[in-house]
Amino acid sequence: MKKFTQYKKSLSSLGYYVYALCEIGKEKRIPFYIGKGKDGRCLQHLNDKSESDKANKIKQLLEEDRLGI
Repeated sequence: MKKFTQYKKSLSSLGYYVYALCEIGKEKRIPFYIGKGKDGRCLQHLNDKSESDKANKIKQLLEEDRLGI
């Protein structure tokens, strides 16, 4: 699994930003969620314990090392 938390300090310096959660394919990234955040908001999705479709997709892609932010 990638260590996305290494970017937390950089994210905090940005103020508000727009991000995409992407499924990484062989030759492209396919966004499945677009969000607006501040600080480490985009990283909070990685710890989502719900059973929503989005949370399940994130868990699956993390296990397969195919999640891009």
